[in-house]
Amino acid sequence: MKYKIEQIQDEKIWNTFLKGRSDVNILSSWEWIEFEKSLGFDTNAYSIGGEGVFVFRVVEAKKGKYLILKQNVFLNWKNKDLIFSLIAFLKLKCKEKGCKFLRIFPPFLKSLEYEKLFSSYGFKKAQVQATDGQLTVILDLQKSLEDILKGMRKNTRYLIRKGEKLKIEVLHTDGLEYLDDFKKIYYETVKRHEWDASEFDYIKKQYELFSSKGMSRMFIAKYKGKIMAISIFTKFKNQVIYHHSGSVLTETPVVYALMWEAIKYYKDLGVKEFNFFGVCEKDDIKHPWYGLSLFKRGFGGKERRLMASYDYPVSRSYYLIRGIEALQRIRY
Repeated sequence: MKYKIEQIQDEKIWNTFLKGRSDVNILSSWEWIEFEKSLGFDTNAYSIGGEGVFVFRVVEAKKGKYLILKQNVFLNWKNKDLIFSLIAFLKLKCKEKGCKFLRIFPPFLKSLEYEKLFSSYGFKKAQVQATDGQLTVILDLQKSLEDILKGMRKNTRYLIRKGEKLKIEVLHTDGLEYLDDFKKIYYETVKRHEWDASEFDYIKKQYELFSSKGMSRMFIAKYKGKIMAISIFTKFKNQVIYHHSGSVLTETPVVYALMWEAIKYYKDLGVKEFNFFGVCEKDDIKHPWYGLSLFKRGFGGKERRLMASYDYPVSRSYYLIRGIEALQRIRY
């Protein structure tokens, strides 16, 4: 059975499929599709047989072009006819656009059943590291503030209380007036931790778009009149993510004060989940995110592990690319 696949140009059609779903985050939103297009990316949204939706983007990489589907594929993966129609369509698009393979980041929880299912369709588990919140920590904002505090690491709770005693000022805005301050602090932080981080222009365009739609907000922590930390949070449906941040090197618990104010703000808005959006494994002490992950886990919450990334080869040259990625992973 073949399913009709049609390009989606209307936000309402996309949002109809996302209505009532719990397995969504900011990467699933129509606004994210708009953002990628604003950067000049070849990003395309489709519906398939009236039973699901998906988005792919063409990635121009040194190792070779490929299609990526990033936590924005909402289909019944147990419907074999539907999935084989999807694969046939994506293979055709790969060939049209000169791509060697397609890579998918499934938006649902890790499951042995689905791992077997993906393998049965011809997908191979990718060599790339977890990214974009595939492994994350979720804080339940439906709990009382007292219970949220109780669930935190003792040291985190202490530093929040210390921040209150020091009267660290935390303000927030959806305006653009602190972008230059954020740029300075952000690059200082990236350099200090040696992160492979997003460029500021990318973050700036992202924030400008999402804040204009009431989705992104910037929190600024000041101590004795000096800006010490700035973080950007982005909300979609019942979830907010801790998106981008930077802070100066200090023993004053400015970041803890900032995070606590953000948690309280989004709880008051009625948001259900606070997504810390990406942590490394607990015992991976060599990972560049280890310190940041330790910080995030200090606020309590539960780990959420999504499915690993999967590749579908379209060209024989994919196996050379896979080998290169395997070597990079070993070296990392």
